[in-house]
Amino acid sequence: MKKMLLVASCICALASGSASAQSQPGYGEAAKSKSGAASTQGPRLIDVRPFVQETAQGAFAGVELARLALSKGSSDDVRGFAQRMLEASEKVNNDMKPFLKTHNVSVPAEIDTRHKVTRDWLMTLSGSAFDRAYMAAMNAKLTNDATFYQRASLQANDPEVKTWAAGALPLVQEHQKMASEINRKITGGSR
Repeated sequence: MKKMLLVASCICALASGSASAQSQPGYGEAAKSKSGAASTQGPRLIDVRPFVQETAQGAFAGVELARLALSKGSSDDVRGFAQRMLEASEKVNNDMKPFLKTHNVSVPAEIDTRHKVTRDWLMTLSGSAFDRAYMAAMNAKLTNDATFYQRASLQANDPEVKTWAAGALPLVQEHQKMASEINRKITGGSR
């Protein structure tokens, strides 16, 4: 069982990290001088388009994964967390609409490949196995999201997106903490 959770966490972390890196070239990289060396004059401002795109896609997937957890979760804690994630993801979807338009990013029409992998895997599970896997996946996703939002809140080149990310970051961090606590509780403190 522990091995399954470890594999799930690794899959989610790798899918989240590698997909983000591939879909967001240059996001958060240090500014380079003409010689190719990193700038030492502080963080450079970063293009927000990848952040907006990734945030919208993550929220779209968050709705689908939360609905799945509401229907398959066996623990009250997991279902309660899924309800919070559903509401938060729907709010992010609404918040992102003006940014998507401003930055010429399409509204997600379906869940992306990396979230499909997680969803499809979760669909094969039930009961406490589903609960543990869902919480492990959400813990990994929210840890990644917190880093992503923090970077945008500090370095986004669009002041409105920067302000939005800074305002949303505490809730993402709160959700990540909740996911970690529930994950620890349902795995008997083994994580």
